[in-house]
Amino acid sequence: MQLSGPTLNNLYPAAWGQFTRPGERQCGVVMNRGLDGAPETEMEVVDVRLVDQRPGTVFSLFDDFDDLENDCTTRPLEFDAAVRVCTDSTPPVVLPPPVDGAGTGCRMGLTIDETAARTENWFARLLVEVEMSCTSPALRPCDAEEVRELEPTPAEPVVVRMTHDTRVFACFALPPGTPEPPECQEARSSGGWLPVSDR
Repeated sequence: MQLSGPTLNNLYPAAWGQFTRPGERQCGVVMNRGLDGAPETEMEVVDVRLVDQRPGTVFSLFDDFDDLENDCTTRPLEFDAAVRVCTDSTPPVVLPPPVDGAGTGCRMGLTIDETAARTENWFARLLVEVEMSCTSPALRPCDAEEVRELEPTPAEPVVVRMTHDTRVFACFALPPGTPEPPECQEARSSGGWLPVSDR
């Protein structure tokens, strides 16, 4: 499983969830690469949502990808292969098992409003919740203690849910030559997969 956004097309030094100007649009993808050692696993994106927006609501998700070169300041290499779309209005989205080693995925777009004041620093979190079936406690993430205790088998699989937490931010209010505020530093270094839980 992979959730990514940074592009490698050399258009700009941008990173998924880190905005540098009002009106910027970013494109990311949720990829199903299967469980470690079990690539045939199906994955379902069950929830996508933006939370904890402050000091106001300026970030939103979009699903129109008409002009990728101009609209997306980030776009991962897998984006063109991901034909499904996952936003806050589309889940659940089922991602089939990878085919011939290539992952399957769904696209998502993230933007900041053009009216977002440059005199403020803006923050939010993008939570993407996915669900998979564990048929063995030997494979990550099925080796989590909560799952191992349930002793998953092919006959009695254990469904697990995982949530990826992306810190979304725009640190506009930084006068030249001043150090980055602690809350911007914290946002830049936080996020990732939250602990696995069985459903």
